[in-house]
Amino acid sequence: MRRTLILATAILLLAAITRIINIDGPALWTDEGFVYYTFKVPLFDALLGDRHPPFYFYTLHIWEKLTGDSILALRWWSMLPSMVSLAVVFQIGRELTRYRPNVKNLPLLAMLMMALADAENYMAQELRMYTWHVLFAACSTWFYLRFLRLGKILPWVIANILLIYTHYFGAFVLIVQGIHLLIFAKNKWRGIFALIVSGLVFAPWFFGVTLQQFADDAVCVNCATSQNWDILLDFREKWFGQVWALTLLLLLFGMVWVVKERIAIRPLAPTVLLAGLIIVPVAGTFALGHEEAVLLARRMVQITLPICLLIALGIANLSRRGQIVIVMALLFYGTTTVDWYRIKVPWHRITHLIAEYAQPGELALMEVGFEESALLYYYDHQLPPGMQISSFPVWSDMPRYDYYEVFLPDLLAQQVDIQTDVITAWVTFFSPDDGILDKLDAAGFTRTMTRPYQHLGSEIDVYRYDILPDETVATFENGMILRAFEVTPTGRVDLWWETDRALSTDYVVSVYLLNHDGVLVAQLDSPPPRSTQTWQPGEVIYDPRTPQGIDTLSTGIYTIGVKVYHFTPEIQDIPTQNGERSVILGAWER
Repeated sequence: MRRTLILATAILLLAAITRIINIDGPALWTDEGFVYYTFKVPLFDALLGDRHPPFYFYTLHIWEKLTGDSILALRWWSMLPSMVSLAVVFQIGRELTRYRPNVKNLPLLAMLMMALADAENYMAQELRMYTWHVLFAACSTWFYLRFLRLGKILPWVIANILLIYTHYFGAFVLIVQGIHLLIFAKNKWRGIFALIVSGLVFAPWFFGVTLQQFADDAVCVNCATSQNWDILLDFREKWFGQVWALTLLLLLFGMVWVVKERIAIRPLAPTVLLAGLIIVPVAGTFALGHEEAVLLARRMVQITLPICLLIALGIANLSRRGQIVIVMALLFYGTTTVDWYRIKVPWHRITHLIAEYAQPGELALMEVGFEESALLYYYDHQLPPGMQISSFPVWSDMPRYDYYEVFLPDLLAQQVDIQTDVITAWVTFFSPDDGILDKLDAAGFTRTMTRPYQHLGSEIDVYRYDILPDETVATFENGMILRAFEVTPTGRVDLWWETDRALSTDYVVSVYLLNHDGVLVAQLDSPPPRSTQTWQPGEVIYDPRTPQGIDTLSTGIYTIGVKVYHFTPEIQDIPTQNGERSVILGAWER
């Protein structure tokens, strides 16, 4: 008993490490973005437009009230059930040893396989309901096995209800149990009654909401896809890894008994149950499936449970020495290799490209397809308070026409009254549709900065658009025109440049601060963000500058000036058309 407790604790610690490390590292993606969207609208209305039951979403909302909405806190709600599943799998292993008394290590082996399962490790770090789906599938299986032995139906019914209120495909577990009941159970009618009760409790949601969820776009039965074989290969790697030959062999070996070095197939009851829990969900998911493998895999994630149990049974059939060798090999492989992963767009890094320069009151837009709700999380959490944030609500019923042809033009037109001086709109753009950029152009905005981000061979752009005052600040003799400037509360000086001719050399811009005695106390000399030789006549260039030494200044009022020069062995100042060597922009108070 003590040895079992120590090993079980070690497995739990291993699982905690693999599930918690970097849990808040990857950014949210499309499906997780929908979950965040449910925090911003009435939850029931959001679920009407979705295709999932309510348990996960309502409990997550309660969790968020207690813990906040950081990525760590929200994803923790997915990690917790994955940990609890290990304890339930241990109990299932104990129930199965009643059929196979010679496999005493089965509970620990099953627990270890579940701890190493990439499906569980991956889903434990996603803001989705799939680890809850697996947990309740495990609870249902455990309590079903206890029903077969003890005849108790209440825990089983409760687990079934939670399962189908977590994911509709949890019904496959109940189908398998119903078939298994009819074949193997002694008290068939009591078991059927338990399944009927489970269904009746789910009926109000099914008739009141589920049918409405699927009313506009019915489930696609036998969806044709030319990638079935590729999808199966993808599944093989996700659940069996690159060592699939070994793990598949162990799974098949787990379907038989080894008693005194002889192979037997009886008793069949546990084997049929576990095999059914794989076959029925896979067949059902393909029948009611989706052409995207990423969605198919998630929907049938409950097969992780029987796969881990059968692999554990296969290991338990080996000799003690063979068990040690296989366990060590799988332990090494499972802790050093990742077979289920998704490279997510690092929206937090892309949003930082805006946050670095954005100011309260400015407008932040996006055009990134179905990733908009994911990006919206980072807009809400990383951009300065007071910014205006708008995106097409992809999960709502608003037609695209209404947003792009009515709402967005009105919003852009209102900026003249909302913002003062320079009017600014930021756009994160990753789309073949230039509609949002056309609307900005039509509203009089000019693109003044482009910050590209390379992701998997594609470019995601962050654009800054501005409407500048009509009156210019200064014109220099080389053709450079200082169109506008702003000084932020932190002392950053934003300049907007234009040129009336092609420039044949690179110029340096100097921004400096003078104290009340006229002494230079902070300065930044550097070329603009783009070489002046690349500027095109009429093009506007945004040039943000933070003078060096500004952080060390004491409180007071400082004078800000700007000058342009050509860097040669002898610095050549470029005067303005008025003959001034520098332009005083104004005062800044620290």
